[in-house]
Amino acid sequence: MPEPQPVSKKTSQEATRLMRSKLVLIMGLMLIFALYFWGHNVEPARSVLMAGLLSTVNAGMNIGLVAILALIGGGIGQMALSRLDLTSLTAAERLALTSLVGLGSVSLLTVILGLLGLFNIVIWAVVLVIGVLCRAGIRRYVADVRLLLRGTGQQLSVWERFAAIVIAVLLVMALIIALAPATGWDAIYYHLVIPQRYINTGIIGAHTDIHFFGFPQNTEMLYGLLMMVTGSGTAAAVLHYTMGLFAFLAIGGYLYRQVSRSAALTIILLMVMSFGIWKHLSVAYVDIALMAYGAVAVIAITQWVEDKSNSKWLILSGVIAGLAVGVKYTAAPLVIGMVLLIFLYDMRRSPRNIVTFGIAAWVAFLTWMVKGLLLYQNPVFPYVFGGLEWDAVQSANFNVSGGGLLSEGIGGLVQLIILPIAATLFGVEQRLPYGFTMGPFLFVLPFGLLLLWGRLSDLVRRQARILLPMALVLWAFWVVVAATSGIGGQIRLMLVGLPVIAILGGLVFHEIEQLPTDNLNVRFFVQAAIVMALVLGGFDHVHYLAKTRALPYHVGLISEDDYLLGNFGLLYNAMMQLDTLPNDSQVLMMWEDRSYYCPDHITCIPDALFDNWARPIRLGTSPDELLQQWQDEGIDYILLFDVADGSGGYSMWLDLHAFAREQNELFPQVFFSAVDAVWTDGVAYTLYEWRD
Repeated sequence: MPEPQPVSKKTSQEATRLMRSKLVLIMGLMLIFALYFWGHNVEPARSVLMAGLLSTVNAGMNIGLVAILALIGGGIGQMALSRLDLTSLTAAERLALTSLVGLGSVSLLTVILGLLGLFNIVIWAVVLVIGVLCRAGIRRYVADVRLLLRGTGQQLSVWERFAAIVIAVLLVMALIIALAPATGWDAIYYHLVIPQRYINTGIIGAHTDIHFFGFPQNTEMLYGLLMMVTGSGTAAAVLHYTMGLFAFLAIGGYLYRQVSRSAALTIILLMVMSFGIWKHLSVAYVDIALMAYGAVAVIAITQWVEDKSNSKWLILSGVIAGLAVGVKYTAAPLVIGMVLLIFLYDMRRSPRNIVTFGIAAWVAFLTWMVKGLLLYQNPVFPYVFGGLEWDAVQSANFNVSGGGLLSEGIGGLVQLIILPIAATLFGVEQRLPYGFTMGPFLFVLPFGLLLLWGRLSDLVRRQARILLPMALVLWAFWVVVAATSGIGGQIRLMLVGLPVIAILGGLVFHEIEQLPTDNLNVRFFVQAAIVMALVLGGFDHVHYLAKTRALPYHVGLISEDDYLLGNFGLLYNAMMQLDTLPNDSQVLMMWEDRSYYCPDHITCIPDALFDNWARPIRLGTSPDELLQQWQDEGIDYILLFDVADGSGGYSMWLDLHAFAREQNELFPQVFFSAVDAVWTDGVAYTLYEWRD
């Protein structure tokens, strides 16, 4: 081995001079950097910089907090499913499956501790300890993330690259909105109010002014965990967005495994192109979470069909079904469809299999039944058995019949017969009965099975046969509720079944790709139609992003108050006025159900079913007695929402609640003689106090 040569004096001096030069360069760079921003520390540059930095930090904190929760959930899911062989699934499917099982477990833990009076940061301590104990599962989860990000190494086709780029752009647009302050009617009505109140009281208790408090709240429990740290609903919207990612991973991974990457990317593209789905990615609702559970339910139940000797997949299917019902009762048709599938694919042992599935689902839902029984005297409040302060009048109000498609004569009947097509053609955001823009292809693509059945490959035909019974159950359930209920036709309430429909559509697209291109290239025309739908429908996405002013908010052009004023207008203006009221004031809201932005130092009582006036009178209380009762209960102010042209508030619900019209017509002649106006915006909201 050669001896090391001594360093010459000249070489040492050169090294020293080089080090000095490097240090001078670094110091000069830092000096220029500091002097530049010192010199630009003037308005408006200073405000823009500070607002941008604050927005970036807030966004990073919200995304990071959701990532931590998802990581722990994924680790828990990996450990919980360690006895199941998941190697046949794609990395995308494993990530979605383990995440949703783990997050569902965290949610159930949260409600248990919350019922014990520990709805506070203690839950985070327990969750973090569990995360440490599940670190092996977290490592496996991270390995799947890396595997997904690496991809297969195969080059994407032109169509696949196009689909991937559009998906990425639309997802970034949705995330920009999700990272802004919480919006969305139902979010500020109850999805965020539920965890907000639990945090304020430190316990999961009975709240009878909003009936949704008695419902299962798997997703709201996770929102509560995030809000304990951030104090706002922004992270909740990011979590709902993340649930959408899990849904796309599950559906895309399933299609990739069964047929092709092209079919997987195309169906995800169609889902993100759907303005209704894309819009709901950015708000703190629960429907996208329900869609995610519907997607992993398909994975679990089809794995059982492929290997009926492995009852673990059947048990997992039941657990997922129970967790889905724990998100929202509208998971019912998915559960019925799964039971039908279990019966059809092993009739001889179906009683035992259905019992196994049912017990697993019951265990996953049991915590919510206990909570309902303890707090509301009904394990499935408010259905079947009524419950705490739930009377016949309130039930009739809540379950208003009529107004369904059957009430619209021949036109409504035709729509029922072709419901998916009718919902596609007439489904417009915020317009009943469908209230959702699906895009032209998601609901209609599965009908291609009727045209292509004779040409289907054995694999695709088998997959279609497995999923079609579930699809028919979902369709039948939707027809029944749309026929009899004014809101039953809403597509948002049926998103739990969309993964089944999307996968069937993916199978059809795959078969279209296999058609011969001689004489007529059908695949080209289908792809061209999708591109044209993107061009025409994409304006909805761009317009909505611009209308929310989320980008100006993030770059500091508008404040949070300005952002909320722009999105809620007069409502947020009224909430700012309530902020001037004395501490501990109680404000009764009339014909207004959105109380999330009520100032912390006062109490707002929302008009959850728009019956704060009519219901007591229908139960026998006179109008004068009711006003005295409000005063005796400590109501200090009444915030009345009424738009004279009938587009909102009292004037609108006077017509919509025909069954209570007689009582509601008494309101002006009795109420105004007992109060004085304190403030009004002159358009919709007026604040009153009692007349001396």
